[in-house]
Amino acid sequence: MKNAILVILLAAVVARVEGETPQFNLSEFNARFNKIQRTGMIVLGSWAALNFAGNGAPLLFAPDEAVDGVLRYFMIMNIGWNVINATLAGAGYFGCCREDPGEITLAATVKRQYNAEKTFLLNAGLDVGYIGFGLFLAELSERSGNPELLEGFGYSLVVQGAALFAFDLAVQIIHATHRRKLDSYLAGLK
Repeated sequence: MKNAILVILLAAVVARVEGETPQFNLSEFNARFNKIQRTGMIVLGSWAALNFAGNGAPLLFAPDEAVDGVLRYFMIMNIGWNVINATLAGAGYFGCCREDPGEITLAATVKRQYNAEKTFLLNAGLDVGYIGFGLFLAELSERSGNPELLEGFGYSLVVQGAALFAFDLAVQIIHATHRRKLDSYLAGLK
């Protein structure tokens, strides 16, 4: 009789364990969110560093005749644009995740998750605008008093906008994929 009860209890435990989905761990979810944010800022900062090196070195060390006209303005705008990228990457990396992942409430988790996704999606939309404005400047350059400046700045906006579009959209998709765990957990609370 004892063996029968033991077998029934063991079967009940096995059935219960097999039927359960893995538990949602809020602290682990928040730690992963922080990792996504920090990795994104490292990518953005790396893009800025590559632009500083790839555009700054020729401007500083190449003969003036090798880097003149449209190319010069293109490189100058790339450097200027990436001062902003480097600033955002640094502020984002050091400022985004100051709280202990284990101390963030469920409400705060939901809010920051959705805010991050909306921010990256909004930025992707702005990036499309930068591309369009860059093309407009390049087209306008033919009728301007300083065509090399407008063309160089315009093409820089196209390149930077396209790179940022890919970045912002990729990070938004990664966040949205990560959010599925949160959505499943919240659906289970209803």
